[in-house]
Amino acid sequence: MVLGLGSFLAECICVYIGLHFYAVECIQSIGAGVGLFFAFSGFQSAGIVAKSDSTLVTIGQLGTPGTILAPIGLVVTLILVIRGVKGGILIGIVLVTIAGIFVRILQQVWRIPFYHLLS
Repeated sequence: MVLGLGSFLAECICVYIGLHFYAVECIQSIGAGVGLFFAFSGFQSAGIVAKSDSTLVTIGQLGTPGTILAPIGLVVTLILVIRGVKGGILIGIVLVTIAGIFVRILQQVWRIPFYHLLS
């Protein structure tokens, strides 16, 4: 039973290294760990979390275009997937990419700060 990409990768890793005798719960927990790693990596690249010397992880700069567009894209993609739209993930990626290009053009041509576009 494959629950997602993380579970699929965990099962592939377990079969590859010969751990096929472990319980399904162990394999699924490895999949959850892989999924959390992917989510954390995405949060870092979006700027939602940042490196900190004292606490290792802290909240990033939430006023930048990437940190505002990332949750918007996540919500749009979730809505499309929940409604059962075929290609919902791809459509969400394309819509957020187009929005990001539009925001970047507005910032470069008219020198408008991103937070002024939202008000």
